[in-house]
Amino acid sequence: MRRLRAVTGTVAGLALAVAGIVPAATTAAAAGQTISGVVTLPGGPEEAALDALAVMYAPAGTQDYRTVDVTTTGAFSIGSLAPGKYHVCAYTSAYFDAAGNLAKPYNVLNACFDTVDYFGSRGVLDVTGGDLTGLTLALPWGRTISGTVALGEGADPEWLRGVKVSAWVDGTGGFIGNTAMVDPDTGRYTVAGLYPRVYPVDVAGAWYTDPATGAQVTPELATVTREGVDVTAGNATGVDATLAVSPVTDEFTLRPKPELTGSPVVGGTLTAMTTAWTPAATSFTYRWYRNGSQIPGATSKTYTVQAADVDTGIHVTVKGLAPGIASADVHSTFVTIRDTFTTVGVPSVTGGRAVGSTLTCATGTWAPTPSVIGVEWRRGARPVGYQPTYTVQAADAGQQLRCHVFASRGDRPQVTVASAPVTVLRTFTTAGTVAVAGSPQLGGTLTASVSGTTPVASDVRYRWLRDGTAIPGAVSSSYVVTREDSLATLRAQAVVSRSGFADATASAQVQVPGFFDATPAPVVNGDVRRGSTLTVTVPAWTPAATFEYQWLRDGAAIAGASAATYTLTASDEGATVSVRVVGSRASFVARSATSAGVDVPRSFAHVPTPTISGATTTGATLTATTGDWSPTPETFGYQWLRNGAEIAGADGPSYLVAETDGGTRISVRVTATHAGYVAASRVSAAVAVPLREFTTAPTPTITGTARAGYRLTAKRGTWVAAPTTVTYRWFRNGKVITGATSSTYLLTTADQGRKISVAVTASRAGYRSTVRHSAKTTVLREFTAAPKPTISGTARVGGTLVVKRGAWTPAPTAYTYQWFRGGKAISGATTQNYVVRTADRGHKLTVTVTATRSGFLTLTRRSAVVVPR
Repeated sequence: MRRLRAVTGTVAGLALAVAGIVPAATTAAAAGQTISGVVTLPGGPEEAALDALAVMYAPAGTQDYRTVDVTTTGAFSIGSLAPGKYHVCAYTSAYFDAAGNLAKPYNVLNACFDTVDYFGSRGVLDVTGGDLTGLTLALPWGRTISGTVALGEGADPEWLRGVKVSAWVDGTGGFIGNTAMVDPDTGRYTVAGLYPRVYPVDVAGAWYTDPATGAQVTPELATVTREGVDVTAGNATGVDATLAVSPVTDEFTLRPKPELTGSPVVGGTLTAMTTAWTPAATSFTYRWYRNGSQIPGATSKTYTVQAADVDTGIHVTVKGLAPGIASADVHSTFVTIRDTFTTVGVPSVTGGRAVGSTLTCATGTWAPTPSVIGVEWRRGARPVGYQPTYTVQAADAGQQLRCHVFASRGDRPQVTVASAPVTVLRTFTTAGTVAVAGSPQLGGTLTASVSGTTPVASDVRYRWLRDGTAIPGAVSSSYVVTREDSLATLRAQAVVSRSGFADATASAQVQVPGFFDATPAPVVNGDVRRGSTLTVTVPAWTPAATFEYQWLRDGAAIAGASAATYTLTASDEGATVSVRVVGSRASFVARSATSAGVDVPRSFAHVPTPTISGATTTGATLTATTGDWSPTPETFGYQWLRNGAEIAGADGPSYLVAETDGGTRISVRVTATHAGYVAASRVSAAVAVPLREFTTAPTPTITGTARAGYRLTAKRGTWVAAPTTVTYRWFRNGKVITGATSSTYLLTTADQGRKISVAVTASRAGYRSTVRHSAKTTVLREFTAAPKPTISGTARVGGTLVVKRGAWTPAPTAYTYQWFRGGKAISGATTQNYVVRTADRGHKLTVTVTATRSGFLTLTRRSAVVVPR
């Protein structure tokens, strides 16, 4: 049996192109998963047809198709697949039958695994978890449309050889359908290999080769169309048709008279305007005449007026030509050429051509300016209006309208020029009814169709609108629903058209449910170990949704685990746990999203508490013992702790006791790890490290003047070891002075008569804080009243001066005196009285009084100056 490999590729490529798929070249992939099975035919074709099967596959969501051969038993195998999801479809191609003729399985459809319709949304096969084997796919029979074709009166029976029946429809992936020729002996036909659909069926003549003469013959038959032939539920039979002979004539039955437009003045251009002939002329020739005589060389559609044409009549003869039809001549009316205007305006018509539209006539540019100018609208030769604008009437439908402009100036002749004709469009009696099929879901395809137009439309154009606004590019009968259509009203508009008719519009609408714009996957949070609680966090969906939850173990639902939290159990150890959320919202299509999985490690069966050995003195080494774990960990990690806090850099199995550890408690945390197990930690019991003592702690001293307003300074002395922190506290009569915490202290009046001392506290890490107190320093009181002394008596030689010391407070216990002459102490003058001496004459005398009292500051006051005569 011979497989036609080249033909197989070609026919398969055609089948895939029809489905909207482009097959890629067959390639070898890296080692991986396998999909295998058997493809069977539905029966009927010879066994050789199995050699015409092939299987194509592509990663889901892509068009990157590859093909593999199918054995003559229908077996196939796709190997070396990366884990994932794939589209897998089977299709038929050509083969050589037993007689050596090129053949193809008759009426057998292509199909895909997990998909009924080859042209629908193809299903997927998932090899994420391993190979898929033992698959079976039976290719289904196609549907058929059959009937009988008869020829009308006057038709040549041989024309049946050229009658073709076609059933094609625009499917999801492209045009699908088939064509069959009519049996020339019986008129029977069968269109096979059809997918379940509703089809229009066209019966038409096509050229054929006359078996007797070998000539190509085209039957002169009118086409018949049968709409809505439905093979959804089964085959369609009795779809019969009778083809009438096409109308044939040997002469033109309608030859409209041409009309001259343009400027009938010297230098102006006249144009011969022709309208539709019946049957249609394929070409025209032109001959221009002046006063009935042909103008040499004037044989084009336009003619430029010459000086010789003034005061003559110009007309044109138009000959219509068509194959098989006798040519015919028609003549225009005469146009008189007058030397009236140097420039004659060319009228033009603007506006819509449908009934109810407004047409506007522009008279053109005239020179010199006419003194009188008028407008007349004509339907054929009948005047219908005399204003610059004209509203198209129902009676105008299918007729030609022209704007005629009449202009005159003074006593010169009137000039009449006409615009080019405007053919008014007819109006559809009914625009038809639009039906929309399909699902308004995201990615779903809606298909619009229109029926019932009167008369039958020759063309239909579609346009889709979203909430009343046209959707850019949506101009076919089918439309794929997008995210932008969420909660919108879609309207399918069908614009029907027919030659000579104004376009008409019919429409139907579909309400689209809401689609979520953003559905991010949930995130699993929490400590992943047995007994811990996992929590699901769902990032914000747009718009907001209400969620339901289902926790999964290795992809399978966990019974009863439908809350936002889940506590891991022993069954989860060694498995992957994830959560699927389903978001819903009123008027929206529910969506689901699944989190990334978390691998749940196993737990150690035995986790002992570590122990510490070794001396706790500074410089000694402490050693951690891990104990017996089960199973035995692959690695141990260590972290030494001081009073429960981690010691930087202390991450080995031993620890050297530092000076700063004095007075703290040292412990160690041991962490064990093992592949596939959750890391476990245990902390040892703590061992105490004693505080060290300062070897030298001197008593502080106080320096400075012990008087209010003066500053005292504390000298701490030299400590061993050197403190890292020293603090001060000043005392008055043994009580703390608030705020006095620096090394100096400013004495105030409150300190008078009090004993001042200072306490120095020294600190250092690992050492016991030590306090030393200074000796007490007494601060003397001061007299509250110390009056300036005065001198009384006779200030002359031999006279006695007496010093008045005044009232001191409190009363001093003793006074001393000293007299001064010119600022110098007078020897022996130390009493309260002083006898003026000859040496004192003319000099300044003063006296000082010094008061003393126990516990008070000694104070001296000086008198004013006295000068003896």
